[in-house]
Amino acid sequence: MESKSEKWIISAIKSMKSASPTSLKLTLRSIREGRMQELRQCIIREYTIVCHVLQGTISNDLYEWEPAKLELISEDMIHRCFKFEHGNDDWEHLQLPARPNKIKNNIMHSESKL
Repeated sequence: MESKSEKWIISAIKSMKSASPTSLKLTLRSIREGRMQELRQCIIREYTIVCHVLQGTISNDLYEWEPAKLELISEDMIHRCFKFEHGNDDWEHLQLPARPNKIKNNIMHSESKL
């Protein structure tokens, strides 16, 4: 009989096997980078990734998963999705408004209590 955690692991693996190989690699790198970044940096990074996906930086086919296997997706392909494209007239860099210091201080004060 499988334990609850074993069932979760089996379900997670099954889900990953049915997912886009490109999205798996993009997500893994994004999570790894995001662990060391502030929310502002994460939002800008995610915006950049989405722009690349919609522009077809890796593939123009969002439904037929090209490349179809993890091993066919190079680190260079993934790396390109994390860079802002200067000189591309169809793409504006995400500009987030600055947060007032009062809000920042309240957040930092709340986090220090945790």
